[in-house]
Formats: sequence, structure tokens, C-alpha cells
Amino acid sequence: MFKYQKIKPCRNPKYLDFIRALPCGCGCGAPPPSDPHHVRRSFWGAGTGIRPHDYVTVPRARKCHQAAEGRDEYYLLH
Repeated sequence: MFKYQKIKPCRNPKYLDFIRALPCGCGCGAPPPSDPHHVRRSFWGAGTGIRPHDYVTVPRARKCHQAAEGRDEYYLLH
């Protein structure tokens, strides 16, 4: 039986600062600063209580980020 090695998510504070400097990516047109929203997929390193890599973030305005929490990630990406 094979065991999968647990992937340690990559963290990069400078990249998150770059994401914060972008306008909201959902199409609402909100100007920066934005919140970095981590897109949760198990193959990107996410798990129960574990944020995925910092490189799979999208910029979201605060109101859009709060609305996105708890929704299906597929809905957010399409």
C-alpha cells in the first residue's frame, strides 16, 4: 500500500503583498488593496485546516472575500 507524502504549502509574504496591490479579480471593479483568497484544492496542498500554497491565490475585495468564504471554489473560478 502506498502512502502519500504530505506536502508542506509554500509561503511567500512578498507574493501576497503583490496580490494585495491588485484590484479585485471577481469583476466588481474594486480598487486595491485586495485580500489574497487561497483557492482550496487538495492537489494544491489544501486540507482540513490547511491553507494551500500562496501561489494559488486570487485578489478579492474584502466584501467579495467574505462572500466567497464557504462557497464552492468551482463557482468562484468559473
